[in-house]
Amino acid sequence: MSIRAKKSVIAYILLLSLILAFIPAVSAADAQNPDLMITRIVPDTDNENGSDAYELIEVYNASGKEINTKGYVVLYHGERDLPLDKASKWSLGEIKVPAGDFAYIWVRNTTNVTKSVDDFVAYWKEKGSAKFTKEQVSAVNAGGMANSGERSLGILTPDGSVISKITYNPDGSKDTGVDTGILFGLPITDGRLKHLGSEEKTKPGTLKDGQVPKAAAAPATPAPAPAPKPAEPAKKEMTSVELVTKIGMLVGEGNGVTPEYLAKSPTRIQAAVMYLRLKGLESEATNFKGTDNFSDAKDASWAAPILAYVKAHPEHGMTGVGDNKFDPNANITAQAYYKIMLEALGYKYDVDFKWDNTIQFAASLGLNKAANASNFTLANLADATAEALQTNVKGTNKTLLQTLVDAKVIDAALLK
Repeated sequence: MSIRAKKSVIAYILLLSLILAFIPAVSAADAQNPDLMITRIVPDTDNENGSDAYELIEVYNASGKEINTKGYVVLYHGERDLPLDKASKWSLGEIKVPAGDFAYIWVRNTTNVTKSVDDFVAYWKEKGSAKFTKEQVSAVNAGGMANSGERSLGILTPDGSVISKITYNPDGSKDTGVDTGILFGLPITDGRLKHLGSEEKTKPGTLKDGQVPKAAAAPATPAPAPAPKPAEPAKKEMTSVELVTKIGMLVGEGNGVTPEYLAKSPTRIQAAVMYLRLKGLESEATNFKGTDNFSDAKDASWAAPILAYVKAHPEHGMTGVGDNKFDPNANITAQAYYKIMLEALGYKYDVDFKWDNTIQFAASLGLNKAANASNFTLANLADATAEALQTNVKGTNKTLLQTLVDAKVIDAALLK
């Protein structure tokens, strides 16, 4: 190669190096769009009893396929990095979100707000959100989102990843106003969606150009396929009552689990027995020979061995009502029953949660179907029990139901 040719090659390499040096690097977090994106929040709305009554978090399905939100959780905190041990956790509940559609979280202050989900939907429809249905809404009981001061939100996926992080009121500024939507979208930088500003009199269910990824191109129309064979009828999913009855968690009385039985209010001793069944301890408790018992065990003489067992094992969290009494025939509330379900899942009272936030903590795990039942019945107990059975035990990737199957407490054949 001539000297002139060598100089040309060297000059080309130097020029290429300079060009590459000025092309910004794109991290994996920047390049990958989350399946669920927080696209809009409205922390400030019309009030009821001094609290914002219709606070909203809008979530968009950018995955290209339907997503069931069971197991997804919204994180909320004042710090940008959303520390899991400090952030509030609000369950998305179970919403089937079609590709390219929305789910909405209603952040409801239950101390002051008495509105229903129907009221929430009607409010936003009145503001011009035509595509807004009850089936898209998950209500969470919380203190609400702050109207001032920097706050961050994100989504915790069922596998423990934090996605779709956003920050509003950055650096102490104020984005909020009544019915003012704060918008977020692309591009993503350092794993955080871009703050796209505010819009007064916002309309949830609408998007700005470039806010979310463009929909994938539709596939080419395939050649006509042979007529398919008639599909087999879809297997009907068991209701909560059917599930807990089939596996022996709920046995009824007299004529079994009848509508009349389900309409009754459960008692404290019935709730205690359910806990023992969920822990695989019923047989051990029924055959317990200890004689030290609660002073009112005679009020439920059929359960005397069980009450003695409960007293001998305070680690299960059923320590009675004080003065050496259990009050076995008193009715149990939704809050008290969700406390028992949390303990059955391995969460410790006064360690993982307190009495005052029992309902909120349970909802963060997806346990909320019977939370608002003012007259808690055995049908509500069945709903709450079924939720717990299908929730992962603390610190594991197995549901409570699977752990009982593995321990041969429940026959796997009953689930087919």
